[in-house]
Amino acid sequence: MSDKTVLTLQVLDSDGFSMDKLKNLLSGDKRRFERDIQKLISLNRRAFDFLGIDARGNYDDSFNYSLRLDSSEYSGVIPIRSAGSGLMSGYLKVTGRYGEEIDDILPLLRDENFTPEFDDSMPISIDAAVAPPKYIECAKYIDIYEQAERFHWQKFSNRNLTQSRPRNTDWVRYSLDSFDPSNTLVYPNKMVSCKIK
Repeated sequence: MSDKTVLTLQVLDSDGFSMDKLKNLLSGDKRRFERDIQKLISLNRRAFDFLGIDARGNYDDSFNYSLRLDSSEYSGVIPIRSAGSGLMSGYLKVTGRYGEEIDDILPLLRDENFTPEFDDSMPISIDAAVAPPKYIECAKYIDIYEQAERFHWQKFSNRNLTQSRPRNTDWVRYSLDSFDPSNTLVYPNKMVSCKIK
């Protein structure tokens, strides 16, 4: 992941990326910087469209050329192809408006009948768990917990059992009953159980 270029953008925001931030995504020739950015935009047009990102080359006030990205209301991660080699060399991560990650946003949309969209033709090879999101297992646990919380629990009840193996043995009672040879292998146990109303 250290050789991958990570570009981060927030939803409904715009940002400019200079040559220093894009050095692994370009050919490395400073004379071809403008042409490399245009090639970078055309190579990644489909990925940018997936998240609704408007990408263009832009001159700033100091006449420095940079990649300008305007995000939409979509949050997610897309791979970025390098203008120098055409291979996947990084990814663009669009976080929430206040910098929250995708895994933080999705559990909030659980009641909205929301399913995330995936495009398997754009694979992401990063160490962070982005797809499928980790929240799914947590949401299942919370659903089961909410179902269990609806039941009213009764206090634990004690039952006396006799077993052939010593486990949770009432040793005082055993010592009183074991004088009889037929009771030496009978262990009085206390079984604790709970009941649901």
